[in-house]
Amino acid sequence: MEKSIEDLQEYNFFINSYQRPYKWEDSQVKDLLEDIKNSEKYFLQQIVVKRNNIKDVELIDGQQRITTIFLILQELDEKNFFKIESKENNISNYYKNQAIKTIQDFFKNNDKVEFKEKLLKKTFILEYETNDVNIFEKINNNKIDFTEADLIKAILFKNENFENENYITKKELVIQWELLSRELQNDSFWYFLVNEDYKNRFDLIFEMFYENKGIVKNDINYPIFNYIKNEINKSGNEAVYNIWQDILKIRSKLMIFYNDMYDIVGYIIASNIKNIKDICKNNIYKKEDFKNIIKEHFTKNNIEKYIKNLYYKDKKVKDMLLLFNVLNGVDFCNYKKYWWDIEHIHATKDNSQESDDNISNLCLLDESTNRSYQDKNFKEKRKVIIDKIKNNEFVLPCTKNVFLNIYNVFKDDNKSSYNKEKWDDEDKENYLEEMIRVIKDFWEE
Repeated sequence: MEKSIEDLQEYNFFINSYQRPYKWEDSQVKDLLEDIKNSEKYFLQQIVVKRNNIKDVELIDGQQRITTIFLILQELDEKNFFKIESKENNISNYYKNQAIKTIQDFFKNNDKVEFKEKLLKKTFILEYETNDVNIFEKINNNKIDFTEADLIKAILFKNENFENENYITKKELVIQWELLSRELQNDSFWYFLVNEDYKNRFDLIFEMFYENKGIVKNDINYPIFNYIKNEINKSGNEAVYNIWQDILKIRSKLMIFYNDMYDIVGYIIASNIKNIKDICKNNIYKKEDFKNIIKEHFTKNNIEKYIKNLYYKDKKVKDMLLLFNVLNGVDFCNYKKYWWDIEHIHATKDNSQESDDNISNLCLLDESTNRSYQDKNFKEKRKVIIDKIKNNEFVLPCTKNVFLNIYNVFKDDNKSSYNKEKWDDEDKENYLEEMIRVIKDFWEE
């Protein structure tokens, strides 16, 4: 989690005996002070903590950085901003006194008020929280589970990348990163793109960046980070610019899909026909191309005949029901909050008849509601759905229409249809007819 130094106020850091002593050299302290002073927004990389409660944490990795920040705060008259307690004497007096002198010398020529503002509000760390008792050993063996994006962010924003800003300034990168970060945190956008969450949503973007390069992933840890690090080591600011331009191109494609082809692209992803990485990697952009992907998933032949012959156990029946709903307008963010079952609208308990497995008697219902139904008849099911609608709970549009008997109203505008308490052959016929009409219109437009 990203936190400003200000967010660490009243923290009580505990340093265990296995930690190496504080040993930052004079040059490292100077570099940190200059970096904070000269940056619009400074990233102090990651720390690893084991949390005992909200404010009491064991500092497992990052002692050198946090101790230096602590010493700077002391010089800025923030004596009790946060505390550091050590089980043994992990802070060498020699290095501590040398750091204090370096800090004091720095503020002979720099304004404390201005610097404090930057330190507290514009300096950030990535806090990684763990309860793993073996975490220190894992850190030393490079086995800690930072995401690629955590590490990439740290290396992109290193100050030496911006000593020469011929291609991109740090301020530009910070602003653009923050804008993209906000877009990725928008659940409506995110769950249009994917069917699951990521620990760090930026990882999706960097995975797409890497795959678009045509690079085969190898067995080394953090291959994307290592690729980007090597590029930056070779070309510095120019490499940062080129990498970021590729990221912005990916963002542009995703926004076109989201704004202009929400239903059709969202459906392909939600039904697992293709994922967003495959779509972008294969340069699929046109609406007609996406329609062809959906047609190939079902049939290129007579779609009406195909729909009429879909039954409960067919692998594609769930995908067809979802397509019908999507063409009537589905919010993918809400859709992906649930697991979905195929529900028999008319069940065996209705009039003691056999349940009909044809698609004309099937709809999609969230797993929890469906399992609670057991053997309820249509009237009882209808009451449950109407209660969900009244409570503003998410119900797919075509399922809502089924239990509100809307398809009979479509047919004859008979308002009494709203109150029907059975799902009969006429209902099935009207439902299937509307399904065929909507999907044929999509097929032929």
